[in-house]
Amino acid sequence: MRRNILQRLAAAIRSLLRRISNRSGSWHDAWQSLPFERCAGELVFAEKTFSITRPIHLVARVDRAYDDGAALTLVELKTRHRKQLFASDIIELSAQRLVVHHATGRRVHDLGYVVLSQPHSRRRNGHKAALLTELDMIELAIRRQLLLNQALAPAPPNSFAICRQCEYREECRSTFGTRSVT
Repeated sequence: MRRNILQRLAAAIRSLLRRISNRSGSWHDAWQSLPFERCAGELVFAEKTFSITRPIHLVARVDRAYDDGAALTLVELKTRHRKQLFASDIIELSAQRLVVHHATGRRVHDLGYVVLSQPHSRRRNGHKAALLTELDMIELAIRRQLLLNQALAPAPPNSFAICRQCEYREECRSTFGTRSVT
């Protein structure tokens, strides 16, 4: 019975995709306009906060987590003008993955999604993100703590574009001087 329901749902989605595609011109646009909930499985967590103390102390709030039968898929919802995925989005989803896995014992997919909504329109864009491993997240947490304790000197960013917007640019220049970035 469940299989029959899933087959009917898949047929309905394909039909909807065809109708939307005929209006918008591309399958990619059609998928983008679908509510994410129809593509990812059953919603199991929404706006839920999780906390762990091992392997590291971490608290994370999960926007959405869907169960596709094999594992949980994490979805982060963002509102911004730019349709761009940032490293901070990947780190945030990776932290959520670590916390959800250790707090619930459930498997979480290695890929997550960031759904970007533009503030002045209803347009949404979904971006697939490869998440960091547990070891990468632990190393990142240790590095952060060392930086906060001033036991490790910060390094300049890899991009001058970041420096142009930074309010500490003059302080960094006195520490790092001029440098070339590849």
